[in-house]
Amino acid sequence: MCEKTRKSAIEQKIGTLIIMRKYDQAIKFVASIDTRDLQYPFQKEVVLKNLLGLKAETFGDSINRHTYYSEGILYLENYIKSKKPDSVEFFAAYHDLFFLKEKILDTITFNNNLDSLIKAIPSKKRYFGSLKLH
Repeated sequence: MCEKTRKSAIEQKIGTLIIMRKYDQAIKFVASIDTRDLQYPFQKEVVLKNLLGLKAETFGDSINRHTYYSEGILYLENYIKSKKPDSVEFFAAYHDLFFLKEKILDTITFNNNLDSLIKAIPSKKRYFGSLKLH
């Protein structure tokens, strides 16, 4: 199987397990793969934190839910600091970052985070503006 097909198959399997709410199985699967098996190196850690958050949410465990999502956010914020702003990976990381932030922030705080980025990186205003919640 070629690398592109393998990565696509792995992402589809993870997505399918999430849709089926088989979080334990998804966690074991993601833990077993290499970071090179996903499109970007940061995704393994982020997907694991998301899965752990989803699992906690299923059990009504809001403390661990918040903890796992916050850990994923911190990981991505640190990862983004090490990347060039124009790389495709940078935008993928920001997409995943705000995917997680949306799970724990209220709409005003979420949008304020985006406004801060627009001020810091005005050339990416259109991209960050498209992520805002209405």
